[in-house]
Amino acid sequence: MSDSGNTAIEWFEVEVRHGTLKGFFDISQLASAFKKMKPSLHRYCDNDSIIDIDALLYTNSRLPEEIHIVREVLLQKSVPTDFAYLPGITPLKTPSRRRASFKIGPETIIIVAREEITELLDLMSILTSYFIEATKIHRLLASSHILEEIRQINAAGKDASLDSQNRLLARLVFEFGTSEELLRLLNEKWCGELFIRLQYIAEHLPTIHVRMHKAFSSGLTSRAPAKNWCQRIADHVSKISGKEERPIHIISSNTHSTVNVLSAYARLHSKEVLEWGRANSKDRDSIELIENHANTSEHTNLIYYLMKGYLRTQPDIREEKRKYDQSLGITVLPDIFMVGIDCQVIDLEKIDLELIDPRMEIDEERLQKERPIIINFDYAFGEQAGTIIEELIMSFRKRIHSFSIMGKAGTVVGERGGIMIPSYLLQQGRNDIYDFPNGNQLTPEDFSKVTLHSRIYTSGPMLTVLGTVLQNNTMLSEYKEKWKILGLEMEGIPYVRKLHQCNKLGYLRDDIVVNVGYYASDAPLVPGETLSRELSFAGVDATYSINIVILNKLLGKKPLTNKTTESVALEKVRS
Repeated sequence: MSDSGNTAIEWFEVEVRHGTLKGFFDISQLASAFKKMKPSLHRYCDNDSIIDIDALLYTNSRLPEEIHIVREVLLQKSVPTDFAYLPGITPLKTPSRRRASFKIGPETIIIVAREEITELLDLMSILTSYFIEATKIHRLLASSHILEEIRQINAAGKDASLDSQNRLLARLVFEFGTSEELLRLLNEKWCGELFIRLQYIAEHLPTIHVRMHKAFSSGLTSRAPAKNWCQRIADHVSKISGKEERPIHIISSNTHSTVNVLSAYARLHSKEVLEWGRANSKDRDSIELIENHANTSEHTNLIYYLMKGYLRTQPDIREEKRKYDQSLGITVLPDIFMVGIDCQVIDLEKIDLELIDPRMEIDEERLQKERPIIINFDYAFGEQAGTIIEELIMSFRKRIHSFSIMGKAGTVVGERGGIMIPSYLLQQGRNDIYDFPNGNQLTPEDFSKVTLHSRIYTSGPMLTVLGTVLQNNTMLSEYKEKWKILGLEMEGIPYVRKLHQCNKLGYLRDDIVVNVGYYASDAPLVPGETLSRELSFAGVDATYSINIVILNKLLGKKPLTNKTTESVALEKVRS
């Protein structure tokens, strides 16, 4: 990579490592290094005249709620399992990044960061991104007469007229250099507190100090929560299988798509789900489909998409679905050890094959003979992925017949909603190459009967990165040109590195199947197509296509060979 692409990123990483050694960060001191990176996800970080609402939306979904009032962040590797229930401790939610966070004072929070440099780089870059935009807002509003208008509307509360709110919003759109659509979206993500939070930021100079627990410098490891998490899974699998060593398939994906295609609950309640969507959905694409739905795969995907919101707002129905799924051998193991990952153990012996998603191609005879168990867990984060898969391998060893990754990633070759099937993985900065054991078994041909409109990209690597903000257009363009990367993700190499290590130790089967596919959640090289905007219904086709193809690979008719396309071609050449 050229100096322009990597030097600034390396400098920011050095600054974070230096702060780690000191055990202390003043986020304001990271701002200059951050701006020199010119991250693709924060295009206007060095332009004080534009408030980058896209960057605020991105950081808002990945930082604890109430971040605007936080002055002190205490980083810890772990907290007691009952910490959230102690009097005086307030658990905080983080919409898109499941870091355990707690409020312990008016301006002080605790964040649990277990994965050291990977997580620290990501967290510090996101905090710095937020700090830069909050500082811009403060400077713009603190000395402006607009602040008095904001105060007046906040003082009026519910009595503030819609006219006055709209006039103020229009003025802020102009002063911030943004659009009304983006500012209204920020208001929605800020729980309708746009004016309240803007007043607070204007009246309080943003200051964020991060202090690290001494465990970070003492060499104490944080594997205990992961060990406990994996042991809980192992105990449940033992409860299901007894002394039988039934085959195990491990899938790293999400906690809804695998269950939806194997459980009929969503499809059996499609009428109620559609009625809820008609009354409550805000997604334009899904609203159009609701009104014109037909009994097609797209209709099925629509039901799956609406199901998340349908369940979120109705706890009684959520409990009813949990019990229904459990009757089919689908058990949810919530994250009680605060590793940030929920898990499901699925006993396929109990699945009703007559009610599964019609796109599934399960070999019933094979299923009855093998009686496999699926361990499906939510997206891991960076190096945490390696810890989790290593612990699972140590628990089950050669009982593991396959490992599959259905990941979300940024694309540099297409648009959001596309599908990427990498042939290998590449490490950002170091350019180390990691092949998949026995090759990636997914092929474009597998998707011919499944995907509706998602474009498929293959014949290239995925770039494994240390943090979502630590890339700029120059760096990504160079990787695209030189290495022909398909996109960028965070957990692939930690997973594959541990697979290779455990394989060398003799813990894995020689014929283990590895399936790796990513759907494009964002396109960092395209303005407006970043992670700040939710993918919504546009990503459902890609998500379910990959999930169904993976399950068909694991549970359908066995291929005659487990060899990769490359190895078969090589044998032909040799013969």
